[in-house]
Formats: sequence, structure tokens, C-alpha cells
Amino acid sequence: FIDSDDQQLLSVVSEYVPSQRTTYEKNLQRVNSSIFDARKSVEQNPDDADAREYLIQAYQQKAMLYDMAMRSVN
Repeated sequence: FIDSDDQQLLSVVSEYVPSQRTTYEKNLQRVNSSIFDARKSVEQNPDDADAREYLIQAYQQKAMLYDMAMRSVN
């Protein structure tokens, strides 16, 4: 569940704070899994407001993770 953008982020983290790479990689895998599950739920139940909210929250978690990673390299 690691895409090319995630790989790029992990490369930057590895360069500047190599001790944090494993942590960010595990967190990205978890959040990507949540996004995958939530997206599937929305596709199966497009009128389910809770499913859509869960998907939005999963993407927000990923954005926060990216923000935290970028702050750690600066």
C-alpha cells in the first residue's frame, strides 16, 4: 500500500532522519490501508455519510502524517 508519493517521502525521511523511516513507513501502510477500506466502503454504499466521513478522516490522517514527516526533516 505504499505509492510513489509515499516512496518519495520515505526517501527524504531516510536522508534526513533515517531512524524515523520505519515508523513513517508503518504509519503510511496503516493509513493507506484505512483509505483503501474506506474507499471500498464508499463505493459499495455511496449514500452512507459515515463511510464518506471515514474516508475524509483517513485522507486527513495521511496529510497530517506527511506534514509531520516534513517537519521532522527541516
